[in-house]
Amino acid sequence: MKPVTYNIRSRTAAFTLAELLVVIAILGIVMSAALPAYKKAARKDPLSIGAQQLVDDLETARIHAMSRGGDVSVVFFPKWSQIAGTPAQNSYFQSANSVIANNLLSGQLASYAIFAEGSAGEQPGQSGVDKEFLTTWRRLPQGVVIPVRAFNNATLFPSLYYAKIPGIINDDPRIPANFGTLNLPAIRFHAKGDLNPPHTSNLTLPLEYYGANLIYPTLSPAGLYLLTDVWVSPALPNPRGAQIEISVLTGRSKILSIDR
Repeated sequence: MKPVTYNIRSRTAAFTLAELLVVIAILGIVMSAALPAYKKAARKDPLSIGAQQLVDDLETARIHAMSRGGDVSVVFFPKWSQIAGTPAQNSYFQSANSVIANNLLSGQLASYAIFAEGSAGEQPGQSGVDKEFLTTWRRLPQGVVIPVRAFNNATLFPSLYYAKIPGIINDDPRIPANFGTLNLPAIRFHAKGDLNPPHTSNLTLPLEYYGANLIYPTLSPAGLYLLTDVWVSPALPNPRGAQIEISVLTGRSKILSIDR
């Protein structure tokens, strides 16, 4: 008798090639439709814009350092109480002749500029003629700041500060003789493109988004911003944040994360 055979199709049979191609095509259509909307939303997000802006400017400073053969810094303007000092300094920031400096009071925790310490061949301690601001003061998008705790972080901003005045350097004749030293935190790049001073691990620079909750100093009757700190009202205990990582080996920066 001829044996009876059964052609039983396995219940675990794999998808056919045609079925896989159909699934891939569907996924491609969905992604192509969603990606422009995602990019559009990212372009409108101040936190994303601010993070990319700062990454680009950190890289610009790094390139300047290598091309000039000397240290170049990204100098930041923190909260006013973190730098306020002598009566001469306070007076300078409230002078009608110091508009650049006074305007920074309305951009606390969000303003920075690229500053060149000098060029190759200068001796240590020498007052280099090449010391200059390479950019005007830039500001992160409205509502985006570097939090106060970052400027208090000795690892991120070591005790290597820069005695510079916003827009001009200390030996400028317009600076009062009794001005003293203005300490501004900075991230400094060596002529080789790496960080100076050297670090033992990558740096993580945080950003936070507070939107319209940031309250900046008001204008005086003279049209100048008052010498007061920026603050947050109402308080936001868990603001959206972003993190920028700076490589300890190369000095290159990249966006590490952005809260959505």
